[in-house]
Amino acid sequence: MEASVREALSGVATVQDVIKAFKDEDHCRRPLEAMVWPTGRICLAATIVPPSS
Repeated sequence: MEASVREALSGVATVQDVIKAFKDEDHCRRPLEAMVWPTGRICLAATIVPPSS
């Protein structure tokens, strides 16, 4: 997990902290994406090379 995500989540201890940390969709999505794709989003379909005939 990225250090900035860990830092952001380390300050969340109460319900009020959760409300402040995840106040809108963007603030919810960014930490989740950083945990799922730590090196950035990758489209697997775009990286597959079709077999040559």
